[in-house]
Amino acid sequence: MSHNAVTGGRDARDARDEHDEATSHEQPGDRASSPHDAEWLTRYTPSQWIAAAMQELRRAEAAYVARDLRGGLASAKRGAGMALNAALCVEPKAHWGRSYVDHLRALAREPAIAERVRNACETLLGEGAPSEAFTATHRSLLDLARSEHIVALRTPSADKRERERVLDAARDITAYAYAVVIRHSSKP
Repeated sequence: MSHNAVTGGRDARDARDEHDEATSHEQPGDRASSPHDAEWLTRYTPSQWIAAAMQELRRAEAAYVARDLRGGLASAKRGAGMALNAALCVEPKAHWGRSYVDHLRALAREPAIAERVRNACETLLGEGAPSEAFTATHRSLLDLARSEHIVALRTPSADKRERERVLDAARDITAYAYAVVIRHSSKP
């Protein structure tokens, strides 16, 4: 089993994605003023952000069908984050941060948000990285796995359940964001 498989698949590509995401979606006021500070959010209308999110969720579904678990998860997170950008267009919240992952973290901690949506955020955030509850025993097992040839067996049914859980979480977040946008579009 590779080191990436044991550590939850985090590698340079994940770090690069987070960096690109953080720098391309900065909130106004996060850095010194420039003509581009507010453009990340206003480059699309709320409905265009929702459409982009739906397209990204279709990419996630396609990646999972192709058994690309990492690509499916990345697209699910991105799709949920794009949908949350739509909500930010109509309800600006500086504490939601700059990146899609920042948006998910902030939403997961908001008590006024429905539990199902908070749990969906936790699902997406909990995938692909080791939990903070990693103990010394787990570290010992990681060391053992790195030193031995261990093959992880996955069944198609387990893969399907996992991908549906992730996709459902991304869909719940997208539905929440869509409801926020609709609520604001119907105001006089």
